[in-house]
Amino acid sequence: MVDQMLALFCALDVWVAQQEELPPIAMEWVKAFDAWLHSPKRSAPATQRAYLMAWISLLEFAKKAPWLIGKTDVAEWVHHMYLRKLSDATIGQRVAAISSFFRYAMYEVEIVHPDGRRTALCDYNPAGGESIRPRQNPYDKASGLTKSQLLALLRAINKYSAQGLRDSALFQLYVASGRRNSEVRTLRKCDIEIRENLVRYHWHGKGSSGWDELPGDIWTDILRYLELSGRPWDNLEDGDYIFVALTDAAKQFKHVGEAYEPQARPLTARTVNGLLKTYARRAGLNPQAVHVHTLRHTTVDLMMEAGFDVVDIQKRLDHKNLGTTQIYITHRPQEKNLFWAQFRAMNGI
Repeated sequence: MVDQMLALFCALDVWVAQQEELPPIAMEWVKAFDAWLHSPKRSAPATQRAYLMAWISLLEFAKKAPWLIGKTDVAEWVHHMYLRKLSDATIGQRVAAISSFFRYAMYEVEIVHPDGRRTALCDYNPAGGESIRPRQNPYDKASGLTKSQLLALLRAINKYSAQGLRDSALFQLYVASGRRNSEVRTLRKCDIEIRENLVRYHWHGKGSSGWDELPGDIWTDILRYLELSGRPWDNLEDGDYIFVALTDAAKQFKHVGEAYEPQARPLTARTVNGLLKTYARRAGLNPQAVHVHTLRHTTVDLMMEAGFDVVDIQKRLDHKNLGTTQIYITHRPQEKNLFWAQFRAMNGI
C-alpha cells in the first residue's frame, strides 16, 4: 500500500520532475496513511479497497498532495462526483474515508521536528464539514425478505447440481447466521471445527471474530457440494476455501493469466451478489432490491417474528452497541394495526 501511495503522488506530478527524493513530509504522510489503512478497524480487504479508491479519486481530481488539500478542494470534488451521477451512498462513503484519515492524522500521528518540537501531522480536517457529506440513513432503503419471499428464493435454486448445492448452502448460512458478506464466503477448511454433536465455524470481519454453529442441514449440503465438485472434504487442505468458483470462465478476461486457479480463492463479493440477484429474478422478486445485506436484515425480521428479543438479535449480529441493533429493528417494514382491526370487528364498528 505504501508503494501504491508513493506511485500515486509521483504520477500526479506533485513534485517537480528534477526532484530526486521525496520531501520528508511526504514520507510522514505515506507512513501515516499505511498505518491508518491497516489498523484493526479497517482490516477488512473490502474496506481497505474502498478507502484507497476514495483517496485515489480525490488526489486525481485535486492534483495536490494530501497536506495541500483544503476545504474548497474537497467541496469541488464532491460536486464533481454529483455531476458524475454517483449515488449519495458512494459519495458519503468516500468523504467519510477522507475525513477519517484526516482525523487520524490530527489526533493520533505525531511528528518530531529538527528542533525537537512535537506537533500533529496536520491541524485541520478539510472533509469534516457536515454540509459536504450527503444526508442519508444507510438503513432507509434496507429491508429484509418476508418468509414467503425467502422460501421462493431458496426454492429457485436447483439443488441437484454442485453449484446449486453450493449456492443453497451459502445463502442459507447467511440467513441462519446473520453474518456479513465476507464473513461467510471466505470460510476456509481451517475455520470449521467438527465435534461429535456439533459443527461450528470461525468467522472474521469488521475488526472482530467469533465462533458460531454451522447448522446440520447446511453442513450436509456443503459436504454434498464439495463431493460433487470433485473437492471432497477429506481431500481439502486447511487453507482451502469452501465456497469457490466451479469454472475457470474468468480466463476470458485479458488481465487474468494462464496460472489463474479459480479454486485457490473464494467467490468474490460481486459474484455472490450477482448470484443472489439471479435467483431473486427466478423467484419473481425485484433483483435490484436484493443483495447480501438484505439477508442480514432478513435474519432480524425472522428472529423478531419468532419471538427473540433485541438482546438475542444483538448477539446474533455481533453488535457491540445495542443501539445499532435497535436501528435494524426500527427500520423493519411497518406491520398492519391488527389491534384496531380486531377492535372494530368485535364491536361492530
